[in-house]
Amino acid sequence: MQFKNTVNLWGGIAQALHWTMAVLILQQLASGHYMVFLGPGEGQDRCFYLFHKPLGVLILVLLVARLGWQLTNPVPVCHQPCRAGRWAHLMPATRDSIPSWL
Repeated sequence: MQFKNTVNLWGGIAQALHWTMAVLILQQLASGHYMVFLGPGEGQDRCFYLFHKPLGVLILVLLVARLGWQLTNPVPVCHQPCRAGRWAHLMPATRDSIPSWL
């Protein structure tokens, strides 16, 4: 597997960033949904918040790395028409990760 993107295929780094972020975002959705059902004052709520926030920051760091990787590597020809859609799906992830820094 090649690390860099080619005109025909996504590279290994792009694929690793994609799937790592997908797993982390799904985990964040699941833990966030579960935290809603934990009432304040229950013992587990603090544990989930301490786990949830750093992962949000990690997602934001990976998002910046992914955007940088996409700007510096070619997009495969078969995905050229999807370029606007690819940027559009990264913007909600940016918006949702910024509160983690606060």
